[in-house]
Amino acid sequence: MLADLKMPGALEAVDGILAQADSGAATASEAIEQLLDAQIALRNNRRLQTAIRSSRLAAVKTLVQFDFAFQPSIKREQIESLDEIGYLPVTQDGAVLFFQAINARHEKLIVMGKVVRPVDCSQTGALREDRST
Repeated sequence: MLADLKMPGALEAVDGILAQADSGAATASEAIEQLLDAQIALRNNRRLQTAIRSSRLAAVKTLVQFDFAFQPSIKREQIESLDEIGYLPVTQDGAVLFFQAINARHEKLIVMGKVVRPVDCSQTGALREDRST
């Protein structure tokens, strides 16, 4: 039936989960949850693998494998702290608050002039005087 439902992840895990349920180590609801978790894990893994293949990156690296010395402008501490934030369970309201905090920080940097990029006025025509009169 799992094959007909196109649930290969659950199909791979069903024997072990049923053995746990038969021995009393897992209740029926826990067994169903484990089957669904196995299916979701397989789908997420396939989605990730497809995204990696379609990105056509030369090499896929984890943070542990990344060479921070090659690109000194990337600060290891900032990247690792962002990585930790990615694994925190956040509600919708929490995500909105986090975005607002990041946005406020970015706006503060703009006001301080650290993010503002110089504009070449000769290319854009901005601030040119009209000398036709």
